[in-house]
Amino acid sequence: MTSSTRPLPVPAGRVLGALGGRWTGVATTVMVGACVALVAVVPSAAGSSWHGVLHQVRGMDVGWLVVLTAVWWAGLWAHSFVLTASLPGLTSRRAIGLNLAGSAVANSVPLGGGLSVAVTSAMISSWGFNPAALGAFLTVSTVANLVVRLAAGAAALVWLTGSVPGSIGPGRVATLAVLVTLCLVAVATCLSTDRAAATTVAWCGRALRRLRRTGDPARCRTDGLAGVRLRHHVVRLVRRSWLRLGGGMVAYILLLSVLLDLALHALGTPIAWPLVLATVALERLVTAVPVTPGGVGIAELTVTGCLAVAGAPAVDAAAGALVYRLFTYFIEIPVGLLVAGAWGWAQSRAPARPAWRAA
Repeated sequence: MTSSTRPLPVPAGRVLGALGGRWTGVATTVMVGACVALVAVVPSAAGSSWHGVLHQVRGMDVGWLVVLTAVWWAGLWAHSFVLTASLPGLTSRRAIGLNLAGSAVANSVPLGGGLSVAVTSAMISSWGFNPAALGAFLTVSTVANLVVRLAAGAAALVWLTGSVPGSIGPGRVATLAVLVTLCLVAVATCLSTDRAAATTVAWCGRALRRLRRTGDPARCRTDGLAGVRLRHHVVRLVRRSWLRLGGGMVAYILLLSVLLDLALHALGTPIAWPLVLATVALERLVTAVPVTPGGVGIAELTVTGCLAVAGAPAVDAAAGALVYRLFTYFIEIPVGLLVAGAWGWAQSRAPARPAWRAA
């Protein structure tokens, strides 16, 4: 890893303050209520009940839990390639810890995306990476994740429309395809030229300062120059590591599909592999923008609905969704919080470091 200046601390309190002050409590209450309501209706949406679903899950052999845990861990390892490609010098062990810590915060706190970025940034800075590398990492990893999710979800929608009659109307597919295309075009446009990058970063900086009520128009030019430098860094990273970025994301989605497929086998209701893959791709698509923490409720409804359309009995569809989300959402919260706690403890005991010297 290389650093020329001392990493800047990223105070999480500023992120929390930007979320709205007194409105944070209201937003939290509404969000928690919405999540509970969405999860509560998952079995009934498939024509089953929680009693039947829990009975089905309790009937699973313990050996399957060991297998599913191994596949879940393999998925984290595959995703670490995306993070290490986005931040040269980052080890796979730290990448997995970074992923778990960020996911734990984002999955457990309403509107936790900003706080997750603050925690991730603080961890990366503590390992000696400079602000330029941090900015490029956040941009490249986020864009790679978003692009693959959108592409996989769009492909799944098209395939389901042609292979499973009545599953999804052509009109909805066309609408979503247009939205996906617009998102991809927007990302490409923002990184296409120095001027576009400068304008985008300056606009984002202006919007953030207005949100925090710390307007400083003189910062716009500085933001623009930072945007140009960021674009150059991002382009170099993508040119050098595009295969690892794309391969890591594809491998991650494939392993998530294996996780769901094995969960259905454990429940005694296997379905065709293409339908399993399409289900996971759609779940990734609908949770690309986390309306709820970690997509809770929305993801469960999506997986349950897709499995039911694929022919799985109602109770098995809901049970499969529950087991799948146990590993891709719920288990990541305690494990990630342990990782973040261990990092915080290590930071509190580490001696103060001197300022970095230019190489």
